[in-house]
Amino acid sequence: MDWELFRKIIDESTAHRIRRISPYLMNEPLLDRDIGNKIRYIAERRGTDSFLIKLNTNASLLDEEMARSLIGSWLDRIHFSCHGISREAYETSMQGLSLEKTLANIDRFLNLRNKNGSKNPKATVTMVKTKLIEQELPRIKTYWESRGVSVHIRPLENRATTEIGEKGLAPQAWRKFSWCKRPFTQANILTNGDMILCCVDYGYTTVLGNVGETSIAAVWNSEKAKDIRRRFLSGNTEGLLCHTCMKQPQ
Repeated sequence: MDWELFRKIIDESTAHRIRRISPYLMNEPLLDRDIGNKIRYIAERRGTDSFLIKLNTNASLLDEEMARSLIGSWLDRIHFSCHGISREAYETSMQGLSLEKTLANIDRFLNLRNKNGSKNPKATVTMVKTKLIEQELPRIKTYWESRGVSVHIRPLENRATTEIGEKGLAPQAWRKFSWCKRPFTQANILTNGDMILCCVDYGYTTVLGNVGETSIAAVWNSEKAKDIRRRFLSGNTEGLLCHTCMKQPQ
């Protein structure tokens, strides 16, 4: 996202009471080598507000330069997507990435943060529970907790597509989402300014409007957005992305 649009989004967002800004969506945020400066821009406009700035990364690009940039950016939370602790499980889940490199990148980041005398950004390792890592969960927790890193294991979602369900990764039978807060609490904005319905709308099936052409408030409160929320509340999700969204039990 270019700086002009980025500033417009952040300036409007921080003028309201918000809970969190996550400067990424479906991409790997460290592909943007300027992400540390963008996080710093958000933090400088936070003032006395208490909203969080959180980043989620697979850590494959977390070299020393990037680590130092993030540590010095006033980032509050960093979540590392690290699916597995054995090479087989991790590299099957995270195709194209190296477990050895990822662990080394995260260890270096933690060491640099600790040497800096800072507790932030607070680090968490996050993953989804699949058949690939199910047997490794005790080892995963022991490994990361020994490094002072919390572990968050989420249930697998089908991300509103049949493809995930067809891969046979689910430990248990799928259940349809009975409730979801995302349409009511999250504004998801692409790099071109399009606001989409959900963070898992990978196909951009539902574009609510463009915040570069108008404003976040105007798109969020548009008749199109409100109609989708009314339909969701009434259970009339036929034709919406929400209709096919499934998850695994906790």
